[in-house]
Amino acid sequence: MFKLYHQKTLIGTVLDADANGFSMHGIVELSTDAEPFKPIFAFFQDRSIPKDMEPPFPEELLENWFIEKDGGDPEEIGIPGVFEMEGKTHIMWRYY
Repeated sequence: MFKLYHQKTLIGTVLDADANGFSMHGIVELSTDAEPFKPIFAFFQDRSIPKDMEPPFPEELLENWFIEKDGGDPEEIGIPGVFEMEGKTHIMWRYY
């Protein structure tokens, strides 16, 4: 099992994760602490937004994302892609 953190805040628990090319993919159960991050997730999934548009969020919200596997040390990742598909919340991420 994996856990998604922003800084030290638990954002969600990732189930059924495995490699998908250079990325990891899984199903995530978001915590109540994920609520303020939902607009960020939506921004990065919105295909109508030009790719060169700067994200309208403070830099500290776009950095300091981590995945922890089975209670091990957290590993830094890029901002995860979180999206709804087929009635489940999916997550994709890459390790730095």
